[in-house]
Amino acid sequence: MEPNETNALEEAVQKGDLLESALKNIIGFTEYEGMPEWVGASLSELIEQSKWDELNDRFYKNLSFGTGGMRGRTIGRVVTEAEGGVTPSSKPHNTQPLEVLRSTK
Repeated sequence: MEPNETNALEEAVQKGDLLESALKNIIGFTEYEGMPEWVGASLSELIEQSKWDELNDRFYKNLSFGTGGMRGRTIGRVVTEAEGGVTPSSKPHNTQPLEVLRSTK
């Protein structure tokens, strides 16, 4: 995680927008060495767009079973570009805009 992202998360906690538990769990989650690139890109996008409710929903607590500790959905109410198949080092698998992809579900 980039320092500016950590700063944004800490500021969101100070303002009461992000839960302290979510911050702790996000930082712990990003320290996993085997994390796919799209996961980091997804978190970066959510942080950049100040999607604090979404981050709270995804990371407010750890589970002790099943999902490797991650609580909630792996893809939430907000679908990031990375979750839609667009990452910095790859071309999208589908050239349709994300809006079109979302509407076909």
